[in-house]
Amino acid sequence: MLACIGDLLADVIIEGRQTADGMPSGIHFRPGGSAANVAVWARRAGAQSCWIGAVGDDLLGTLLLEGLTSDGVPAHATRIHDGESGVVLSRLGTRGGRTMRSARMASALLRPEHLPEPVLKSAGALHLTGYSFASESLTEAILRARSLASEAFLSVDPSAVSVLKSAGVMRIRDLLQILKPNLVLANRAEAIALAGVIGLENCFRELHTLAPLVVIKDGSRGAHISDGERRFNQPSIKAEVVDTTGAGDAFNGGWLAAELAGAGLRDRAALATRMAARCVGALGARSE
Repeated sequence: MLACIGDLLADVIIEGRQTADGMPSGIHFRPGGSAANVAVWARRAGAQSCWIGAVGDDLLGTLLLEGLTSDGVPAHATRIHDGESGVVLSRLGTRGGRTMRSARMASALLRPEHLPEPVLKSAGALHLTGYSFASESLTEAILRARSLASEAFLSVDPSAVSVLKSAGVMRIRDLLQILKPNLVLANRAEAIALAGVIGLENCFRELHTLAPLVVIKDGSRGAHISDGERRFNQPSIKAEVVDTTGAGDAFNGGWLAAELAGAGLRDRAALATRMAARCVGALGARSE
């Protein structure tokens, strides 16, 4: 079982194209949240997965939890009394790129006492996102989760350069030394920010001080993978890009599903890349 701790949010997607009256050609509501996305894509890739986190005690939270259930992902949710569920506002560009603004709301209020201890003690893999380093209560929660899932394969995705900067790169590096992840999954910009150096060679050298396995996701240039001894590039799959939202999460979900299945390094990379290609072909982080 893969346990993913972190955000379950609503994505409000504003299309970049405009109609004749100057209005967006579409405004769409989709389920999102990085940790929840990874759990869903891992499930689609054949793994058993679950999500752990907090949502508001509101209608939006109920709808988001129902969405996970419909995707076959059990939700171990804390409902925050009088809290509002989080929302991400995403404005699409003309080529599938996007700018995002997030209000994480109840999602940021997860505490150690909210964690489902039996689930974490039995998990084969645990996935954390950089957003969990953003507040003291969340940091306490993930440290507790790691102690409960001490034997689980641990993966960490920094999530965003803005998160690294706001939480403090050195603070996050210190936390990773405590957590001892098996795998760091980062895009190129995040890898540079977390490593504090420029260039893939230098990034790998620095990131290997934090984890034995490092994956740097590089968009159309594919993914660069290193286990400290072997290094290779997994080419991207050519696909029509509608929306890049969630592509990194889909990659992570595919990789972790293959990891749990005992696949080799190249097979893990290949499945991850296929999941990412499926994701970008439709609007939203979990659409296909």
